[in-house]
Amino acid sequence: MLTLVIGGRGSVIIDGRSGEMELGDGMVGLVRGDEAGVMMCDPTQPYLHAYARFRGAYAESLVNRIREKTDDPFFRTPHVHDFAEELHRHSTIHRSDLPDQCGPEGLAILQILESIVSEVGRSADAPTAGSFEIVLRDYLEDHVAEPTDLSAIAAALSVSRSTLSRRCRAGLGRSVLEVHREIKIAWACELLRSTSASVSEVAARVGIADPFYFSRVFSHQRGLSPRAYRARGAAGGACYTPGDGNQAANHSPSPRDVGSRS
Repeated sequence: MLTLVIGGRGSVIIDGRSGEMELGDGMVGLVRGDEAGVMMCDPTQPYLHAYARFRGAYAESLVNRIREKTDDPFFRTPHVHDFAEELHRHSTIHRSDLPDQCGPEGLAILQILESIVSEVGRSADAPTAGSFEIVLRDYLEDHVAEPTDLSAIAAALSVSRSTLSRRCRAGLGRSVLEVHREIKIAWACELLRSTSASVSEVAARVGIADPFYFSRVFSHQRGLSPRAYRARGAAGGACYTPGDGNQAANHSPSPRDVGSRS
């Protein structure tokens, strides 16, 4: 939950933390889904605050980075009023229970979180560039066995399809499809090298249903067919070096059930 305190004063109690934390104008709260808390206002100076849920892997990664730097779930920022104005401009006002999804304000929330990351990063002398690309690549690696679904990826990272495509190309120099394909082929190399699975089985395990298409893509990226690649590895030849020098060779996938990188 993102909370922007723009007036009033009071305190908050967060489960697992001792004592009450004093709240007031100019504070931001970032409470994760596994945390529970109660805000209590001073009756003589009731709160004026804005709040919204954050969703998606990218938003959660930003929140985790902020919390690592701030220690506390509520902290002061000089830009809280600017953030509240931005949120209000893109938000739907909910008079009762919060919805499960943030809807149109999702991008505004991400922009606010990115601003806070930059703020706390500067104060801690910590670099912040590239976080979106890291989260995107981690997501693609975790979903190496699935087809490349731009809508699903965008929803998981809580951005639009156009933003996803633009930021991927800007940060990684290639389209989402190209990056995912490189990860799939690099993981296929590992499967061909370390298992006895057939070419069709390897194709299926990297989310490519058509083994003939898989073989064409593999041959284009590695310069030889999957069977020839496996044979070269069995003969002790260099087996994990692509002919086109793409970045997947330097960042081979590691689905989380393996737990290591080549």
